[in-house]
Order: sequence, then structure tokens, then C-alpha cells
Amino acid sequence: MKRNIMIIIILLVWAFALSGSKFEIVQEPVEITMHAGFVNLPEKDRYDINGDLCGMLIVRTGIEEMNIDSPMRHRQINKAGEYWVVLSPGTSYVDLKKVDYVTMMVDFRQSINRIESGKVYEMLVDGDGGGENLSVVIIAEPEGAGKWLDGELLGTAETYTMKKGEHKLEVKKSGYRSYTKTITVEEGSVLFKDIVLEKLRPVIITVTTEPKGAELYLDGVKEEGVTNIQPFRFPGEYELRLVLDKYETIEETITVSENGDNTFNYQLVKLTSILSISVTPEDADIYLNNQKLAGTSREVSAGQYLIEVSKAGWNSDSKTVIVEKGVDKKVEFALQRKTGSLQVTVNPMEAKSILKRTGERDISWTGSNFLDDLPVGEYELTTSLNGYDTLTNKVKVKEKEVVSIKVLLEEGTKPEIVGYGNGDMVFVAGGTFQMGSSDGEDDEKPVHSVTVSDFYIGKYEVTVAEFKEFIDATSYKTDAEKNGYSWIYDGGWKKKNGVTWEDDVNGKERSRSDYSHPVIHVSWNDATSYCEWAGGRLPTEAEWEYAARGGNKSKGYKYSGSNDIGSVAWYSKNSDNKTHSAGGKQANELGIYDMSGNVWEWCWDWKGDYSSSAQTNPKGSTSGSRRVGRGGSWDSGASGCRVADRAYFSPGSGHALGFRIACSSK
Repeated sequence: MKRNIMIIIILLVWAFALSGSKFEIVQEPVEITMHAGFVNLPEKDRYDINGDLCGMLIVRTGIEEMNIDSPMRHRQINKAGEYWVVLSPGTSYVDLKKVDYVTMMVDFRQSINRIESGKVYEMLVDGDGGGENLSVVIIAEPEGAGKWLDGELLGTAETYTMKKGEHKLEVKKSGYRSYTKTITVEEGSVLFKDIVLEKLRPVIITVTTEPKGAELYLDGVKEEGVTNIQPFRFPGEYELRLVLDKYETIEETITVSENGDNTFNYQLVKLTSILSISVTPEDADIYLNNQKLAGTSREVSAGQYLIEVSKAGWNSDSKTVIVEKGVDKKVEFALQRKTGSLQVTVNPMEAKSILKRTGERDISWTGSNFLDDLPVGEYELTTSLNGYDTLTNKVKVKEKEVVSIKVLLEEGTKPEIVGYGNGDMVFVAGGTFQMGSSDGEDDEKPVHSVTVSDFYIGKYEVTVAEFKEFIDATSYKTDAEKNGYSWIYDGGWKKKNGVTWEDDVNGKERSRSDYSHPVIHVSWNDATSYCEWAGGRLPTEAEWEYAARGGNKSKGYKYSGSNDIGSVAWYSKNSDNKTHSAGGKQANELGIYDMSGNVWEWCWDWKGDYSSSAQTNPKGSTSGSRRVGRGGSWDSGASGCRVADRAYFSPGSGHALGFRIACSSK
């Protein structure tokens, strides 16, 4: 009995299997190349458990809920109207399965042989299970037009398998007007033809950006040139991308219309910002996130930054700032000086003292003095009185301390300075030297022997502070004040009204911190008036060149104190087009500063030719229209700063000229 029942069951199953729906292979598997789906799958879906790169079989069909099985199947991904089956390399067959369908084996050896790594294959499958799918032909012009069914790309072929029913058919090709129609797929309605796309004319599109200069990509293709730009395109949708260094990239879909205004304007958002740091004093060191900053600004990304500012002799300061993307930021610092006090006791009390420090305003007084709020650092204190030896001391002012110093002058043993008590005078022992240069300009020739007597000359060029003492004491009016103008430098020399000895090379009023610079905008007449008031005179041209060469200690340098001009002179290549504090460079052999560069210096002499015969204490021509200037200046080239170079100026002018005082020796 049991045996009979089992036989009946087996017969029923076999009969059901024979009566089930069947799969029909419409197109055997073939290799395809125009399909990006496989390479865009996640890596875990493309590699099998052995780490081998798989291949993929695309089964196009209208049959739903199919299972494409194989012992070497890695993944099955169900899509609308198709199945993506990821198979290990070497797979030779798959089984097509579905409930109520007879399982069908598809043997690849009849078509593609085996699945290979990285390759994509396609097959079309239909079935007789209720007649769900039909083979459909779509014929369109021009050739190569793409077909989309219900929003999914079919391809550019003509024959497809489609599910019965209504569908949205689209036919597209670049340069042609798209075709869209609702079609009904059914028995007797499987041919769709006479689809002819209308050719379109390309239109101009205008793409502008602020700022200009962005690269433009349309559908991934870079346009020649940069914005603002006007390429041609056919009407349709495009993926636009704008790229400019240090700005956010813009990506969006644009629609180019056939008749509309195809102008697209974009405001680019900057990724970086300019962080500017204003510091007093200007030469303080700036550190940004612990790195020294060259200059006072930097282009930075958005974020938090630590700014530290420091300078020797000043109290340091720091700030943490937040910089926003695309928003420039300015940060200001005003450092406070470290200060101390100096108590100076002087004997005899009639002696005059001058306290000097490079970059600071000179301070002078008579007798003893208490000076408060002095910037910390080293100073040179010079005390002098006629009939006494000048005494120079180095003094170091310390923060929040009172430094005491006693100065006791001794009666003089050196020749007395005639009528000038400034301790910044250098004694120049007389001697004989060769004046002029055989390698220079014509007016420097011939080289000839000159003997000068002992004299004194200023260690420094007369400063603005010293000239102010003269003005305050005498109410003197300079030629520039009388004339109402002087000559200033603004990329070139030009006349400017209202400029006086209180102004810099650009005609701007000097700050008190610049009063240590040599005075300019003074004429020869002004210089001689100052010297007479101070009890001295201008040096003769011979005295000036002898002192500039180093006197009897001369080492034969081309410039005053060195053959390296940058170590002894402020000139066109290092001055930044301005004067600098007197004494800021290296002194020459006699301890005299700035005889090369910084400012031209008036000499006593009228312009005149050199004599070939030997001379003693020459004073130049007895008359003329121009006076001699020596030494070169901040705007001179190296040649103009040589000790032998000569220049000539009208005695009533004085745009770039200063001077230094000289005195005869008894």
C-alpha cells in the first residue's frame, strides 16, 4: 500500500513539472562593453570570497521573482526589467528558476564559454508563463539614438523584450529634439517605427563668475579658456562644474533652452581669507601658530589662530583669533615699551651731555639730570665742555630700575674745539692723501696730492632733533619755508608746496621717533647758518674726502669704511626709499658714520675742476653757481656713494641734502 502511494506522489510531481511554464532564451549570452554598472558596484560585491574579481551576467526579462542560480554565484541584484548576477571567474552555467516554471540550465559553453574576470555579459529571457513579455522593435532616426523605457536606458539597439502593458518611451540624442510617447505593448503591437528626431541648432550659453578665471566643465568635459565664457551647446540638461583655486567648487544641473536666456551667473565663495596684523612698533616679530611671519599678512584657511608679537625691549602680547571662511580679518597690536630710569651726575655742571641710542631721539641737557621712562637697552652718553676732555660712557637702562652714573670731566689735553661743545665731534689728525679717482667720473680727475691740517668733524650727520634746537633758539626760517616748497620723492622727484625741514623724503611730517634721522630739505644757506650758530662751519670738500677715506688710518676702501657698501651705507638697494637714523650702519676707520649714503652732505666749496698740482687746505673755487655735495644718499646707486664721487647743487635748494658740522683745531 505505502509503495503505491509513493509511486503516485512521484508521478504527480513529474506531471506537474512537465506542465509548468517554460523559460525561452530570446538572446544567448554575449559580451557587452557599454555598461558602467559593474565597475560602480561596491568592492565587496565585485570580488568573491577568494578575493578574485568576478564577472557579471545581466539577464534582461519581464519575468518577475526569478532566481538565477549557480554554485559559483557571488551576488544577485534585482533591477527593474533585469537581474544583475555577479559570478566568480570560470563559471560555465547558471540555472534559471522561478515558482511554477521549469528550471532551465543555460550552458555558457554554447556561447561565451566561461565567465571572465571584469567582463560583463547580457542575455534576453522570455517565458510562456501567461505571456508576460513580448519581443519589441523600436526603429528611430538618426542611427545611434538612445531608447529609454519608463526612465530606464534600454540602449541603442532596435529589438528588446518588454512586459505587456503601457510604457513611457523616450528617444534621445545630443543635438536633436527628444521624442516622448506612451506606448502599449501587446500582441499585434510590437513594432514602433517612423520615429525621426528633429535636428537642433546649438545655442550660446553665457557663464560668468565673480571673481573671473574659473574652469568650466559641462558633462565632465573641460571648456577651453576660463570664465567669463560663452560656449555653444545643444538645448538640454547638462552637469555644470566650476573650479577655481582657493574657492568652493560649484556643481549643479543646468537646463539649456532653445529660445530662452541661457545666462548663468555665479558668485564664488572663497575658501581662504586674508589675515592682516597691524603692529606698533612696525619692526616687531610676528608669530602665527608658532611660526615666524614674513610681512604682516597671510592668506589662511578658516580656523583658529594664535598670534604672538614680540620685540626686544618691549612687552610681548598674544591673541587667539577665529577666521571665518572668505571673510578677511585685521588684528591690531600696540606693544608697550619696557622702561627704566637714569640718574646722571655731572661735574663740572656747565658740561653738556647727549644721550644717544640707534633708532631713538637724541636727548641733550646741561649739568646733572634725572631721566624717567627711558626705553630699556644700551645707550651712549657723551659729556663735553670746552677745555675738558670729552668723556663717552656706555649706559644700560634696565626695566623698572634706576641706573646711576657719575661723570667727572678732566681738563683737556687735546686741541680744543673752536666754538662747538658737541661731544659727537671726531678729531681728525691732519695728513696728506691722494684726492680724486682715476677710475671714476671726469670731474674726479686728475688724482692729486692734498694736505689738510688737524680738524674736527661730526661723528653723525646733523639730525632733525639737533636742527630743531637751532630753529627753537633762533626762530630761523629755512629757504624751503621762505620759498613755500621743496622737492620730494614719489617714484621720481617733483616739487611740492609746504614741505619743510620737519618732513621726510615724501613730504610727510616726521613722527618724533624719526627725529634721529638726518635733517633734509635744508639748503647750503641753511646748513651754514646752523653751523655758525653752533660755533662751527661746513667741512671743505678736501676735509670731507680725507675724513671719509679714514684720514691717517685709511685702508683704501671704495666706500667710507668698507668695500661692502651694504655694511656702511643706506642706498638705493637697501633703504626702502627713505632715510634712516644717523649711525645705523658700520662706522669708518675714524669712527665716523654715514659718510656713504643716507643723505647727500653739503660741503663748503663751490663747484670747480681739480688741479694737478699739490695743494694744502684747498677751499675750491672762489665763486660759482653751485656748491659741492658729497657721499650719496638713500636713493643713490653704489657709484654715487663712493668716497671720490662729486655732485653739485644750487645753494638755495636742498631736497635730499643734509650736512655735518666741522671745526678747526687750535
